[in-house]
Amino acid sequence: MTLEEQVVDAADAHRFELRGETGEVAVLAYRRSPGMLHLLDTQVPPSLEGKGYGSALVRAALEQAKREGVAVGAVCPFVRRWVQRHPEYTAMVRY
Repeated sequence: MTLEEQVVDAADAHRFELRGETGEVAVLAYRRSPGMLHLLDTQVPPSLEGKGYGSALVRAALEQAKREGVAVGAVCPFVRRWVQRHPEYTAMVRY
């Protein structure tokens, strides 16, 4: 199972979560508004940095937004940089 497939939408907490092997959790906080998913802040514990956890969170969030047919508001700087490197998502993202 890929990291993206392990991402969970913890809707009650308004965040996507990805748990590491040691139990630490990387998160991507969001807020919803009509027709939009605003990606607010990505937090990856130091022990998980550089292992693709942040990227998996962003890709999973964007894919969910695509399935739901909503646009994405890229508030988080990490999300903005990630989308710049993955132009296939540019059309659905608002800055």
